[in-house]
Order: sequence, then structure tokens, then C-alpha cells
Amino acid sequence: MQNLKIALVAVFCLCGCLTSPAHADARSTALASRFVSLCTKSLPDFDRIDKVAALMKLIEQDELAPISSAGESVRAKNWKGVDSGGDYRLAVSEKISRMRQLTSCEISSRDADASVIRREIIARLKLGKPLRESIPQSGFPITTAWKLAIGADKVLVVLTQAFPESRGIKLSVQREIPEADLLASLFEEPVDQCPLRIYQGGQEILPTVTGLLKTFKLVADSFKLEVSSADCHPAMTLVDKHELDFITQTPLIFSRRDVFGAGNTETGATLSYNVRDRPYVTLGALLGLARDAEAAKLAYEALCDNLTYCPAPVMAYASAWPFLGADRMFRGYAEFKWFGRVASPISKISGKVLLAVVYTRWRESPEEHAWGHNEFQILKPNPIALDFSVSDPGLVPLN
Repeated sequence: MQNLKIALVAVFCLCGCLTSPAHADARSTALASRFVSLCTKSLPDFDRIDKVAALMKLIEQDELAPISSAGESVRAKNWKGVDSGGDYRLAVSEKISRMRQLTSCEISSRDADASVIRREIIARLKLGKPLRESIPQSGFPITTAWKLAIGADKVLVVLTQAFPESRGIKLSVQREIPEADLLASLFEEPVDQCPLRIYQGGQEILPTVTGLLKTFKLVADSFKLEVSSADCHPAMTLVDKHELDFITQTPLIFSRRDVFGAGNTETGATLSYNVRDRPYVTLGALLGLARDAEAAKLAYEALCDNLTYCPAPVMAYASAWPFLGADRMFRGYAEFKWFGRVASPISKISGKVLLAVVYTRWRESPEEHAWGHNEFQILKPNPIALDFSVSDPGLVPLN
């Protein structure tokens, strides 16, 4: 396929801080204007943006040392800027291979208003009808693409919004990507690195999905919950609705390492609530538990900048270690046969719906952040509902 010289303008809208509507509008309008002037007046160029950042006296944050190997070279740099509305981040990267050159200009901020950014970008770049829009089953991200001409170059304008109502944005322009390949990659469903499956009676139970919540309809008898990769470090607890809302307020959560997977392997076959420990915690209280609270705070803020939203602080307690066997080795599944702290048969909860969270470790290792002795980690909460209202004589319970 012939390479087409095109540019991608992407708007990533994610969760952030709360500000007044008037301030958010002015802040977001200013960021949209800065993005248009820095990244869209011409195709992104690493050396040009580097010089512009120096003239603007932006604060250099990180620079990736140039990497060259097997006919490919990569370099990247980012700066912190401050305007009347707050901080923002400017970044540029360049990747050159035998087949193409990919250069990106990016501006991000955690406190911009997503709806204002969308409106401003559409107006300033005179965007028409979207070329394509996709809303994955998981509920986020919502991706919208428009086609735009800038000079003789073909351009795609892309907005990716993580939540229906959100703050925090990342705007980027990329160039020299084959158009067909770009569209395919933009609208490809993300691969879940830690898929969760439930089996009962020797068959997989497929869930119904509402937003982030997956509901599994089950017979009130034993069942298996599978997370097959040991790299996912799964753990689980039953929760109430208020706890579920608190835990799942952001796609990833920030937790202490020593609470993750707490429990007793001997009770691993029992569905139970962790009645003593609750997930509620403030960021200050959580960081205050670190050996070096200031270093942990700086690392957390760097993570927020990279994600363009801040993972919610959560005490990720689990009620047991159901994914470990009697030998305390990971076995890739949990087999539940009992319910409650007195270990009653699951048949006792026929007709009830239980809410639960399965925590899995984020695939991108948090060791890249300076947490110090790995005191903290980044987890993905997977909310599920176990609906024990099914009465199907054709479904044979597990032994």
C-alpha cells in the first residue's frame, strides 16, 4: 500500500479535577488555541517544536536519549508550561524507520473541559461530519474521527473521550501514517490483557454488559472464575453498590501493595465480604503511608500526567486468595463453592445478585515509576455482578 502523507489530530478527553464552569471554559479555550498554534499550523517537526519550546522558556521535563537500531531511530522530549489557567504539558516525538517517519506534537492537561475542547477544535479547524465514530462495549474510550485538508496534506482529526462527562485532555498531531492503517488502529477494540471468564456446568457463561459492569446469570451452585495469566495477579472481593462506585470511578486505581490480595487461602472457595476493611481512602492519607511521602507524591503526579487523569486512590482489599491452590501456587482460576463467613452452600443465596470486583495488575509495570520499595501499584478494577436467579435443569453444577 502506498504511504500517504497525512496528519492525525487526536483529542484524548479523560477524567481530572473539578473547576468552575467559567474557569473551565476559559482554560479549555486557551488550551485549544495553544494547540492549534503549536501543532496544527504546519505538520509537526521535532526540531521546530524543540526551538519553539526554548523560545517560550518552557520547563524541560524529560528527554528520551536518541535510540538507533536496525534501521530505526527514536527520540522524544516534553516540557511543562504554565499559563493563567494552570499547567499543561507539551511533548514531541519522532520515529524514523525504512518505511516511514512518524512525528507527534502533543499538548495535554488534566483540568481542561472535554466538551469545550471538542467544541473549540470543531470550530477552529472547521470540521464537518465525522468520518467515523466508535463506542466500545466497555463504555470507553469513545473515538470520533474527521477528515480535514491542511494544505496539500490529508489529515485526520480524532477525538477520544474516556467518559461521557470528563476533564483532562490530550491533543496530538501525528504525520506520515498510511491512512488505512491509521483508521484500523484507531478503531480497533483494545485487547484486554487480563480477560475474565466464568464457567458453570462445564460451559462458559457469557455476560451481559452495561457500561463497565458485566453481569453473569448463574445457577445457585459452584462455579469457576478464570483469569489465566499469572502476570495479572488477580484478587477478588464482594462489595456493595457504594463501594463499587468508589472503586470504579477511574479506569485504573492507585493502591498500596500490601493490601492487594490480602486474605486466607483456606477460605479461597468462599464468596464473602471483607467486613472489616473498606476501600475508602484519601490520596493524602495513602501517600502518608509511604517511607518517602514527597517522592511518592511526585511519582504519582508524573503518572497522572502520563495518563492524563489521576487514578483514584483505593485501599484494594480482597477477601481471600481464591486464585491460589492449596500449595499456594497460582492456578489461573478461582472455584467458589460456599458463601458467607460461616461458609454456607451457595444454594442459600438463590435469587440474589452479588456485586464484586476482581482486581488485576496493570500490564504496564509500575516499577517504571519511583514508588520506592514498590510500596504502591496501579490496578485495574473489573466490576462484575453474579446473578443467582437462573433455574436451568440443563446446566449441570460443577462437582
